[in-house]
Amino acid sequence: MVNYDKRAYRYVTRKRKKSILLGIIFMVAILVGSLGTILLQSFDATIGQIGQQSQAKIILSITDAEQLILDEHISNLADAENISFLNRINETTSFLQGFEIGVGYNENLEDAKVRLQGFDDLARGSLFAREVTVLTEGTLDVGENGVILHEMLAQSNEVNVGDTIVFQNENNNEITAKIQGLYTYADPLMENERHALSMFRFENLIFAHPVLVNQIQNEGGYIEAHFYVTDPRIIQEVRQTFEEIIRESSLETRISDVLFQRLSTPLLQTANLVTMIIIITGVVTAIVISLLLILWSLERKKEVALLLSMGESKLAIFMQRFLEVVIIYLVSFFIVVILSMFIYPTITEMVQVEGLEWQKISINEPGFSVQDTIRIFMIGIITLIITVSISCISVLRLKPKKVFSSID
Repeated sequence: MVNYDKRAYRYVTRKRKKSILLGIIFMVAILVGSLGTILLQSFDATIGQIGQQSQAKIILSITDAEQLILDEHISNLADAENISFLNRINETTSFLQGFEIGVGYNENLEDAKVRLQGFDDLARGSLFAREVTVLTEGTLDVGENGVILHEMLAQSNEVNVGDTIVFQNENNNEITAKIQGLYTYADPLMENERHALSMFRFENLIFAHPVLVNQIQNEGGYIEAHFYVTDPRIIQEVRQTFEEIIRESSLETRISDVLFQRLSTPLLQTANLVTMIIIITGVVTAIVISLLLILWSLERKKEVALLLSMGESKLAIFMQRFLEVVIIYLVSFFIVVILSMFIYPTITEMVQVEGLEWQKISINEPGFSVQDTIRIFMIGIITLIITVSISCISVLRLKPKKVFSSID
């Protein structure tokens, strides 16, 4: 008797129309699955890039003006997983020795103060990040002892970048700082309110480092701390961790990830659609293959009955049917791999994500790893085992005598 593997090969080569039909179905399913996998990987990488650039953060703030955020609070949170950067923010007022400062309506010149805002990184979270203020000279990297003055304040006092100025706090302590930059407001028509005190006049706002602000206010503490996250998709979990750590204090947290949500939502929706298409394609393919194999099995009842009557085992018949389908599947898989060399490189167009003007976001160049290939191949093999088993159940239960007696 001919071995079942040779019978499987002969059947596939002789029944060319059936083999080609089944092969086309396999190729479509494999192609959809592989392209879908690549798109999902690309979307995930792109969302990761958006997350890094959207500056999503958890904001720790005070609820009581008498209680500042202390370094011990921050140190307990800064080591949390998914935190990429910490921006401490504090604010105070101070006198400037020897400076002429614009004052408000009926304000005593001797009480005139400037207002300082401290940021670890002025490029994040400050008025510079929101493009309300624009650096005209110098650098935003002020260091721990540098400041950035408004052009008007600097010009009226004849100072420039590189000069030093002296602050004086409520305890008459003198703190020297170096001018590292000058700025102006993006809106050239900006005006002070008539009754605004000196500390609230727009030209009297000075930017500095939190360390310098703490020296001037003669106490350590911050009004806010911004914890920037690496992956905004798990920002809620990180916030829950923060809430557990600070639950004994009067501090509160809130999430700032509007930009990430706005930019990533379309990609997430598309990724969900691609996932649905992959699942539907897989289910439909399994159903179609099962129906075709059942139909073709019923047409081969006489062949099965003959083999059984000649002493062939049911396992051998099942293995023959399985090998027939596997041969077609292997050829189809190989053809898709060849086609992929021409199809995958077409998914390399740059995708501009509106809203991230400082850097172009692109779908990563697609590539299919060995692990992806093996995973899709094994999913196909498992599907074939199930579909072939379903198609063979009814046929293998037939009795040879009953089959022959029913043939006219």
